[in-house]
Amino acid sequence: MSKRAHLFLIALIGFAESITHFGAITSADSIQYFNVTRFLLGIQINNWDPKLWITRPLIPALAIPLSLILGLPAAYGIINTIFVILSGILYYELAFKLTQSSRGSLIASIMLLTSFITISYGAASGKEAGGIFFQVLVTLIVLSSPKGLMKAALTGLISGIGGLAYETVYVSVAFGFFLFLFRKNYREAFIYLLASLIPQIIPPIIGGYNIIERYLVASILYAKSINMYDVFTWFDLGNRVSQFIVAISPLGTIALFIGFLLEKREEAMYIFYLMFITSLIAWFSWPPNTARITIVFFHSVFWLAGYGCKSLAELLARKPILKYLSEDTWIALLLITNILFNNWLAYRWYLNPSSYTKTWGPVEGLSIPSSEMLNYQL
Repeated sequence: MSKRAHLFLIALIGFAESITHFGAITSADSIQYFNVTRFLLGIQINNWDPKLWITRPLIPALAIPLSLILGLPAAYGIINTIFVILSGILYYELAFKLTQSSRGSLIASIMLLTSFITISYGAASGKEAGGIFFQVLVTLIVLSSPKGLMKAALTGLISGIGGLAYETVYVSVAFGFFLFLFRKNYREAFIYLLASLIPQIIPPIIGGYNIIERYLVASILYAKSINMYDVFTWFDLGNRVSQFIVAISPLGTIALFIGFLLEKREEAMYIFYLMFITSLIAWFSWPPNTARITIVFFHSVFWLAGYGCKSLAELLARKPILKYLSEDTWIALLLITNILFNNWLAYRWYLNPSSYTKTWGPVEGLSIPSSEMLNYQL
């Protein structure tokens, strides 16, 4: 398949997963982002404090024009569908840059788009799709080694704007900072980091709250409120590992391990170490109350998992009896199984009566664009 065919397939899969999980209200957070959009429109909201939520203003701001025509869930669904598709396309470019394998890059991108987290939260009424998109974009830009202080500053500003979608983007910023240092571009490293922080003056200006205050409230105080603020719970490796496997998928986890063992290029492994360690530190900075925070790993793991999955298919296609199926067939079987499993997880979660979830359309367990969305009122 040509690159154009790969990108078309990626866009098609991204659209299919988005249109079947479109604009869903996946938690109480969705309502808060709706309120941010209304707040930015100047609408008075009774008994609502914008401080905690205004630190993530980018997606609510982008949703404003469409929300005036189609309503909030549809506006978020459209914006996030675009982000999901673009994330898949950019991840293909990122994976190819790191592996030089078009087939492995296609697998990596499909695994990203069909992960449980992307399926469940990607095109829903939230900020995850924007976070994933900017994580991938920032990583791709900094890997291009923009030399010169002006380019480093511009890259930092773009990264900081992405951080207004979701603070997980700063995991990619941290990777970029250390990558500059690793490549001995010391001045660029600090200019890049400082420039990435400039957009963070926006939330305090419009809402009187900053990202550090949000972390203290949303992570520390929240963890205390749900009895997770103790060492044994916060660092419960069993819980952490199970959440990682759910988010990345069993196939993704196995393929990541295989890719890690088989990858022999030294620079590629150093890049993986920088990516993974910064992601790991960020991951342990949040309480383990939900698997969706595992998106801090998304930019760092799927490219190597794609390579591992491709290698696994090659090995299976050489085994007695199993070799009657070609490598491409094994890749297709592995990916289809993975897609079905992750969609089944998302389906079960959307049906879970204990979750704060509202879906649209006539099919339970899915969320499909419908006229009901247009009439939604908070």
